[in-house]
Amino acid sequence: MIKVRNLKFSFQQLPLFQNFSLDLNPGELLHLKGPNGSGKSTLLSLLAGLRRNYEGEICFSDELSKTPLAFLAAEHNGLYQRLTARENIQFWAELEGFPFQVQDLNECLKYWGLSHPWIRQMPVGRFSTGMKRRLGLARVQLAKRPCLLLDEPLNGLDKQGIAIFKAMLEKHLGAQGSVILVSHETHSLQDLISRELSL
Repeated sequence: MIKVRNLKFSFQQLPLFQNFSLDLNPGELLHLKGPNGSGKSTLLSLLAGLRRNYEGEICFSDELSKTPLAFLAAEHNGLYQRLTARENIQFWAELEGFPFQVQDLNECLKYWGLSHPWIRQMPVGRFSTGMKRRLGLARVQLAKRPCLLLDEPLNGLDKQGIAIFKAMLEKHLGAQGSVILVSHETHSLQDLISRELSL
């Protein structure tokens, strides 16, 4: 799905990656490890196309060339604070241009535990950290992209949220989707991890 060859990237004139290569295959979950500042989040942003000033090659399979990757940043869920949960994921669905039915939105919110009547009327700005993370993951799930780039997706999730997230990953990997995951806490996901890579 993704091939990286001889990647070189510098941040503020300091080399962060040199001669870095990577292969990600269908049905594989790759866990990126490393201390703070080692370049894990930067690598995800490079793969997501958010940074262009690099040398080397980042190649995608034909399937990924036609369909963008789904990217979830560590600190941002891509949400508009004044909109409701439903309005947020509908906005993203329309922006990304993938077909959906109203029932798809409702089922996705229900899956993530965000369909209670009082939640439906609440602007996202009043959500807890965990609720915002659930909605960010719901946005990623609804897009149905073949490759997910997830930066600290467990941030703020409670035990139930982690179980829902794990079930989402199992289904995605079972359909030959792939995942690159950055997380300092992966105990609950160990049985899904195909490989680990330390930066």
